[in-house]
Amino acid sequence: MMKSGWYGDDRGFSLVELIVVVLIVAILATTATISLSIVINADTEKAAKKFCTMMSTARAKAMATDGEKSGSDVLHIVFRVFVKDGNNYAGIYKYDEHGNLKETIEEEKLSNYKVNIIVGPQNSETQPSAMKQLDESDTDRNYAEYRFRKSSGGIDSVKLGAGAAETDSSSTNLKFYTDVIFDGSETFKAIIVPGTGRCYLEN
Repeated sequence: MMKSGWYGDDRGFSLVELIVVVLIVAILATTATISLSIVINADTEKAAKKFCTMMSTARAKAMATDGEKSGSDVLHIVFRVFVKDGNNYAGIYKYDEHGNLKETIEEEKLSNYKVNIIVGPQNSETQPSAMKQLDESDTDRNYAEYRFRKSSGGIDSVKLGAGAAETDSSSTNLKFYTDVIFDGSETFKAIIVPGTGRCYLEN
C-alpha cells in the first residue's frame, strides 16, 4: 500500500542548497553593511563641512559686530561645537562680558551619535594624548568654544568645557584646540588656522 503524501518529502536540504542560502545571506549582510557605511561617511563629511561653514559665519560676524554695546553690556560673538542628547551641534551666540547669553544667532545639528567629535592641538597626530572627545556627560569636555579677534578674525581664545580659556597673542600656542576631528566610518579633520580663524577640511 502506498504511504500518504501528507508528510511530504523528508529528505531535508542538500549541502548545495545550504551553501546557496549561506551565500545569499552573506551577500545581503555585506550589502547592508556597505550601505550603512556610505550613509555614516556622508553624515561625517556633511558635519565637518557644516562646522567649517558655521565657523566662517561666526568669524565674519565677530569682525563686523564684536564689541558692540547693548545698553551697558559689551557683546562678543562666540562659536561653540557641543554634544546634546547624544547628537552633535554647532552654534553662534552673543554673550556679554559677564558670560551671560544674550542672543542665539544660529544653532544647528551637525550629526547624530554615530559621529564622534574630537578636538586637539595643531599637529594632533603627533600628540594623541592631547586629543579630547566631546562628551556631554563630562563638563570638562562637553563643548569647545571659540572667540575671534575683531581686527583680523584670528582666534582670540579657545575654551574646552568648564576649563579655563586658552589664549595666545602669537596664535601659535599648541593648547589651542584647533584640530577638530569628525570620526565616523571615515575621518575628516577640520583645521582652524589660529592667525586668521579660517577653517579648511582634510580627509
